[in-house]
Amino acid sequence: MNSSNHTAQQHRQPFNKKKLFSMGGTALDWLFPPACVGCKRPGFELCPECRQEIKIVEGRLCPICGIPHLDYADCQLCKQDPPAFNALRSWAIYEGVTRQMIHALKYGHRLSMALPLGQYLANFFETLNWEVDMIVPVPLSSRRQQERGYSQATAIARVFKRHTKIPIKINAMGRLKHTSSQVSLSSVKERMENVKDVFWASPSKVKGKRVLVIDDVCTSSATMRSCASALKKADATEVFGLTVARAGFYHQQEELTLVDSLPID
Repeated sequence: MNSSNHTAQQHRQPFNKKKLFSMGGTALDWLFPPACVGCKRPGFELCPECRQEIKIVEGRLCPICGIPHLDYADCQLCKQDPPAFNALRSWAIYEGVTRQMIHALKYGHRLSMALPLGQYLANFFETLNWEVDMIVPVPLSSRRQQERGYSQATAIARVFKRHTKIPIKINAMGRLKHTSSQVSLSSVKERMENVKDVFWASPSKVKGKRVLVIDDVCTSSATMRSCASALKKADATEVFGLTVARAGFYHQQEELTLVDSLPID
């Protein structure tokens, strides 16, 4: 083989999505400057003004599932059907700019949106004082992974790991089957049934470990409940759930109140 051809082949590297994503806000921003997802202002994934519009989940919460609650006691669902996870929390309310950011990542193929979301979630995590050994993102089915080309939960979890230094184990959990999208189901019962016994977890990876499960949005907590059940069956010692956003409630008379029907999104 001609030495010049051999050298050229050595320098022709295959396209690497992970390397491209890791460049984040550096070289790619010079070529394709980002625009704020909220107001389209150039130079930002999310500008400071739109950042101020994000509504944080706060106030009185169920100590287990983290749903805004009129009391500090366990909510009715957690009393009637205690989940396998130790605690679940969400950073922001799923509306306005937060919803736009997640949609841009999830449906608009704007992978760079995982950068601010992962950082915000990492900052929020530091306030919780949870002790965990590993991060496990909620897995997509193989069909949805192929359709989308990536997992939004994994993209957020990778950035989260970069800030917290907690190891990530992407293959520690998987789906046994493809299911209907949760957003097409309007009742808590339907959502619970849709993801019941859907996930598996690897005992060799999670046994004896304190696991943090990361996802983009939580509404009924059905997906997180199913993930936690699989992880506990694989002998994880503790399971915590963390999501960017919480859907299914709204502000009313200065209280966050559950709506009768969950949002179809």
